[in-house]
Amino acid sequence: MMSPRALRLALLAASAACLVAGRPRLDPNPVSFERVVVDSASKPNDRKPKALGDFNGDGRLDVAARRGTGTYWYRAPNWSRFTVHPSAGDGEALRAADVDRDGDVDLVISGLYGENELGWFENPLAQGGDPESDAWTANRIGIVGGHGSHDLEVADVDRDGRIDVVTLAAFFFQRGTKANPTWEDVPASLLLPDRGDQGTALGDIDLDGDMDLLGPSGSTPYRILWWENPLPEGDPTSDRWQARPIGPGWRKASLAVGDVSDDRRPDVVAVGMYETSGLSWYRGPTDPRSTSAAWSRRTIDSTIGFVHQGSIFVRDFNGDHRLDVFVAEQEQSPLDRLAVFYNAAGNGTSWTRQVLSTAGGHNPDVGDVGRDGDLDILNANHGFYGAANPLELWINRDIP
Repeated sequence: MMSPRALRLALLAASAACLVAGRPRLDPNPVSFERVVVDSASKPNDRKPKALGDFNGDGRLDVAARRGTGTYWYRAPNWSRFTVHPSAGDGEALRAADVDRDGDVDLVISGLYGENELGWFENPLAQGGDPESDAWTANRIGIVGGHGSHDLEVADVDRDGRIDVVTLAAFFFQRGTKANPTWEDVPASLLLPDRGDQGTALGDIDLDGDMDLLGPSGSTPYRILWWENPLPEGDPTSDRWQARPIGPGWRKASLAVGDVSDDRRPDVVAVGMYETSGLSWYRGPTDPRSTSAAWSRRTIDSTIGFVHQGSIFVRDFNGDHRLDVFVAEQEQSPLDRLAVFYNAAGNGTSWTRQVLSTAGGHNPDVGDVGRDGDLDILNANHGFYGAANPLELWINRDIP
């Protein structure tokens, strides 16, 4: 008799053989997810900033999110709520990271007291404080005009051992000391030729050990570009990043990097942000820096669209060591799906779609909340158009 694990893999392989290119057939779900409501409160245009992180150092992933006019965190596993800041927290996105390198998890937010005022909240844990009862200090990173704080991402871009902040309009390179981080603001227009509208991802496209950047072109017809980090020879804070084409795209796009084809080269998964564009992936060439480099495009699902920046993840959700794709369609999309696409063949040629919900989502996060070796999903819709937007977790229950 087959083990449950072997049976599930056999069913996955069989269903994958029946897929129609560009429109996956609905099959029995290969992974069981349980919905857990962290906070049932709903408010229009709320819940956009959210993140997973171990904020009290107990080894469990907690939840942080905007609620009303402030920012709060919810302690796992019972989701008791504590204040990060009662009156700060705005904008589109939240990221968990150790900003000041003191060993605890802080929070970077795209709107501190205003939508385009980037900032970070300092966790008091490393200083002997209690993140449940002691104040988290709100610190400004910088202000960007327009909608420039959109596309918030964090990484050590210049490889100096400190977390930097990237947005649609600017790079903020961390300077100063651990006790007093400061920020060097460099407009993206100075570094990224043909930088376009919303849509940002970071990844090591050329496998040289530094973070490159991906996004839409500013010129038409719109393309997906990747910009090569000038490291190791150049200076990413002042030298121009070489723009290189990936393939056709959209004015605003959501992007993610991962080896979908299992050939040890980075691929790119892409979808339009405010249109039904279809979910596609571009296979990375042997040498992406070559002037003749060709990225071949393949469709995962032609019906997917309206996926906000930061709402696409390339991860292994069913534990078969193949990279899958998760997307959350926004409230204004026609179908409002949270969907996992399982990489059935392991090389990106066939996919099985699992729809977790038709209530939509915006800026989700992914991590092992249950500490059981699998990936769970944090989600909430934005509610800008009136949809309910409770803070929820989708707990992966299948992988032992």
